[in-house]
Amino acid sequence: MRSLSPLRPGVRARRVASSQVERSGRSGPGPLVVLAVVAVAAVLSLTGCGTGAGGVADPTGSTGSTGSTGAPAGGPVGGPAGPSAGAASSDGAAGRPRLLLTGDSVGLFVGTSITPITDELGIDFENKSNWVCGIVKVPRYRHAGGTITDAGANCYWPEAWAGETLPRFRPDVVLVVQGGTGLGDWEVEGDFRGPCDPVFDRWYTDALGAELDRLGSTGADVVVTTEPYPRLFPQPPDLDARTDCANRSTREAAAAHGATVVDLAAFVCPDGRCLVEKDGVTLRPDGVHFTKAGADYLARWLVPRAFEAAGRPVPTPSAPSDRAVSR
Repeated sequence: MRSLSPLRPGVRARRVASSQVERSGRSGPGPLVVLAVVAVAAVLSLTGCGTGAGGVADPTGSTGSTGSTGAPAGGPVGGPAGPSAGAASSDGAAGRPRLLLTGDSVGLFVGTSITPITDELGIDFENKSNWVCGIVKVPRYRHAGGTITDAGANCYWPEAWAGETLPRFRPDVVLVVQGGTGLGDWEVEGDFRGPCDPVFDRWYTDALGAELDRLGSTGADVVVTTEPYPRLFPQPPDLDARTDCANRSTREAAAAHGATVVDLAAFVCPDGRCLVEKDGVTLRPDGVHFTKAGADYLARWLVPRAFEAAGRPVPTPSAPSDRAVSR
């Protein structure tokens, strides 16, 4: 198994069968040497600057004109007035279960890999993830380097599409995939705060819960993933602890608002050790995003588990195993 150096483990997840599913409410960088330039590109993609993950462009071809505000993945929410970058839909075959994906750039890459295999998965699909914005709205965001972004005027996640998409598409399952919540600080109650600050944690839990309610307002089952530890070089010293706190807030919001959690963090970072690859596939080339082969691999793993978590019939793709490659 190729993995990175030991890290503090996050909150342990309760497993259902062999998948990382939690039910609540409803029934030095080690073997992977990440060059500093790659890490910088990853951070820039999370903050809405430059190209995409590890120098990879936005998979939708967006240049950032559609709601790219300098917000981080997992940071301020939304997209433009209209479909977000990467919005895509299957042909809508009669009788197939409908999956709506939303989130930030981490979800966007995964959704781009789901779109071509909807027939294989047996689903109808729309991807409403946004290149730079997650689903919790905040006026301003302070990046790790101290730069402050005024995101409130440009990130309109719920206002942009939820009122149109939810009643039109009427998803059976809504899946929320985000990452990097702990990479900076958010303006909350007049100050910049981040995960593990009690004021932030309370605010984020409540704000996320309100959006989970919105996503389930047409009767969909809502499923949200935990965030794997980012792997950047250099690595902010408290980033793993902040990610643990963000994931705790996600679990608490899900439990309070009838959503279900799929533990993506445990899939990518079992026992706190983040895998470089599984079954010969590199998962996160920049240490944050699942790009190209990694996103293809994850799509086949994640979609069945989202339906399982929702208590719905599970699509039957040629899914990858839950076993990491041993070397």
